[in-house]
Amino acid sequence: MGIVFQDAESQIIASTVRGEVAFGPVNLRLPPEAVRTRTERALEYMNIQKLAERPPHYLSGGEKKQVTIADIIAMEPEVFIFDEPGAALDPVNQELLEEALDRLSWEGRTLIVSTHDVDFAYRFADRILVFSQGRIIGDGKPEELFAREEILKEAHLKQPVLYELGQELKRRGILRDKSRYPRSVAEFAKLL
Repeated sequence: MGIVFQDAESQIIASTVRGEVAFGPVNLRLPPEAVRTRTERALEYMNIQKLAERPPHYLSGGEKKQVTIADIIAMEPEVFIFDEPGAALDPVNQELLEEALDRLSWEGRTLIVSTHDVDFAYRFADRILVFSQGRIIGDGKPEELFAREEILKEAHLKQPVLYELGQELKRRGILRDKSRYPRSVAEFAKLL
């Protein structure tokens, strides 16, 4: 299991990005060649080779987030856990983060993402668990959960914008497939 913390600063300890990404494989006691291979593969995966010799503490927030994801990729865990991965990211870095998460998901990796960002959760998740006061109050597909206003109210959440637009399209008779709402802007555009 690999965890990417909400605050990248709390995860970064090495003096260079390359050293940071190599830290996990070194602690797995892998042979030096395996450490090098995994480190270079993770740097390439996150497209941060150009940052390899820079001190990570001087990077932008988005770059630090990319480094912390590369840290975990280099360890090749079965499960990735992300705590509020989009916190404090500007829109460009949020998009880069989502591309990395999508790629991990397409590769069949198990991703657990903790977030309050309902729009991100709606776009990204196949399954959503909603917690309130330490207990699970909802578990299901995004379309199912965001239709349950009592769950949203108890968890102090709101419906995602695209879900609300999908409901409006359904009310107006524009949305033909009543079981599926658009989950991305591209899907929404196809409906128009």
